[in-house]
Amino acid sequence: MDKSEIKKAADHTHGESIARVVWAAHILSYLTGEQSHAETLLSETGEEEEDDSDGSESDAETDRLSDLTSADKHIRSKFLDCVAELLSPENGWDHVVAVGLRECEDLIEIDVARNDGFHAVKSHQGGSTRGEGADLQYIEHLREYLSSILDQDLCEQSAMSSSWFEPIAIGFNCKRIDYWLRVARRCILCEHPFKAPNEKLGPGFKEAVKTWTNMEELLRHTSSSGLAVSKEERAYECISSMEVHDLLETSCRDKVGPKLWRALRSIARPVSKCRLLARIASHVVQLRTVKVCPIPSGPETILTPEYLIDITDALDRLVSVSLAGPALKRVTSFRKRFKQACARPLRSHAEVQLFLYYEDGLCRAPSIDYFGCSKKSCFLCEGFLRALPLPISTRGRHGICYRAWGVPFSKSDKVVIALEELGNNLASRIEMYLKGQLRSSILNQVPQSAFVSGLSSSSSEELRWKKEMVESVKEDQKSRQKEHRIL
Repeated sequence: MDKSEIKKAADHTHGESIARVVWAAHILSYLTGEQSHAETLLSETGEEEEDDSDGSESDAETDRLSDLTSADKHIRSKFLDCVAELLSPENGWDHVVAVGLRECEDLIEIDVARNDGFHAVKSHQGGSTRGEGADLQYIEHLREYLSSILDQDLCEQSAMSSSWFEPIAIGFNCKRIDYWLRVARRCILCEHPFKAPNEKLGPGFKEAVKTWTNMEELLRHTSSSGLAVSKEERAYECISSMEVHDLLETSCRDKVGPKLWRALRSIARPVSKCRLLARIASHVVQLRTVKVCPIPSGPETILTPEYLIDITDALDRLVSVSLAGPALKRVTSFRKRFKQACARPLRSHAEVQLFLYYEDGLCRAPSIDYFGCSKKSCFLCEGFLRALPLPISTRGRHGICYRAWGVPFSKSDKVVIALEELGNNLASRIEMYLKGQLRSSILNQVPQSAFVSGLSSSSSEELRWKKEMVESVKEDQKSRQKEHRIL
């Protein structure tokens, strides 16, 4: 590691670097009016919409030519995001998931961290961990599903058909689906009765009207019993048609169409992710042999008493701006809340849990510098991962600066450097805000949930070409082996 980086990280003691991040996260959140970690949990689980995204030695050599490093990173990132979304059963902080990928000799290991740690508890035998039985059973079903994926040619023929795993995925995600079904029903009540555009419709739009009408009828049924086609499959048919999207945009009132489309995508999420996983694994055979490993969340972290200071003292240690007038009044209004909040024990978010799992040497490092996530990362997680000497990417950030963010207490050089840079970044933003140069838009907020798009045709063609090249190499090697035996 570069010595200048070590020196920069040593500008503050390790304890103060941790405290600076905690102080700055709270103060920035107060100043910009951001919701707290717990407050967002309440809004997400209520009725309001979340903001939400076997061979010879030579054959083994050929296999290495087709390992994950030969597949496009974009494809592997989509794969990990799909897995993360399928393992996040409902809205709310507890169920946010991050996954990493490790390539082993004969299989792929996918490490899974969830904000609540899968409610993992220590076993009295051997110190191992175990998650809840339903979670582990579902994870095993996911593994079996990936191993059952057919080759590309057969998979393409059944791309629009359901699999045995889809009803299991729908059941696991039922609470999230129920939430979005309620959202969709409120939307259609606003638009009842549905009226198609008056202009002359082409064949595509006529089919779109039929598809949406079928979905609307299903939404009016509160029970799923006796239905020939599930609401989730009907929703998938809707989101697979851009004509349905355009129909809702033009036929519904302002904001109702986009909200309804978002609800449909969320209802169809288990189906769409299962089918996207099948499409990816049909191209990249290594992704069919996987082991999914839930990891424990680790202990909660808390500041030591020496860093539980007054908010004005914390601000003095963060920035050089002298407070006066309205700014001073605003900051001091949070005085009591600040000290209490900084004293709370907190658990790290899933992305940080996953990084610490690798950094603490509990297993080998991931094969790619990307963590799949069930939703966009928060402002602090993304800032921490990007500040690492070897940055880790995710699907993006939603921009909310959660003040209830569990800071990693590891003393590894990487963590020390990242925390120092993150603390300085936050302090700089606070200073700019106090000078009137910045407002809440500094965080570049976007909806927290983002949907994993399907494979583009160019990505699909690239995988097909690579697969053909690998098969060609195998055939050449088999021919040479045969000639060698004859000689």
